[in-house]
Amino acid sequence: INKISVSELAVCYMVLTVRRVHFYSSVLYRGEWKGPMGFGGDLRGRTVGIHGVGHIGKEVVKLLQPYGVKILACDRVDFSEFYKQFDNVEKVDAEELWARSDILTIHLSKNQSTIGMYSPQVQAKLKPGMILVNCARGGMVHEGALAENLKSGHIAGAAFDVFDIEPANNNPLL
Repeated sequence: INKISVSELAVCYMVLTVRRVHFYSSVLYRGEWKGPMGFGGDLRGRTVGIHGVGHIGKEVVKLLQPYGVKILACDRVDFSEFYKQFDNVEKVDAEELWARSDILTIHLSKNQSTIGMYSPQVQAKLKPGMILVNCARGGMVHEGALAENLKSGHIAGAAFDVFDIEPANNNPLL
């Protein structure tokens, strides 16, 4: 079996969440489909924010090139030379990343500065209706606030493969 890389997983999560694959498949699974339900979205034309542009973040930038997206890159390290290779990458600070991203994917190391980084206060700064992807580490996103923001619609969707407590059997986000 071929393994999928974290960068490939992040892009898959973006596509699956924008297309609302989980929602549509769960409706079918429950036997609730009663005819046309509309369509999921498309990545094309969206603004994708990448928080952490190290090895994995750089691969995400490369993988997103065929999708016709605008990429906002945020990292504490200056990767300007890397960004110059692409017409669609803009270096931004965290505040701008949070305010402008239609989809935001997290690729940060877990350390004292990133644990709890996506607090309720930061989540309030996220662009309304955005999608949040985390394939980095659990504990960076306040899961209770995320659940509330998903219920309210402030955050339209989230795709995570990491959680604060694992296994995440009784996590309300599931």
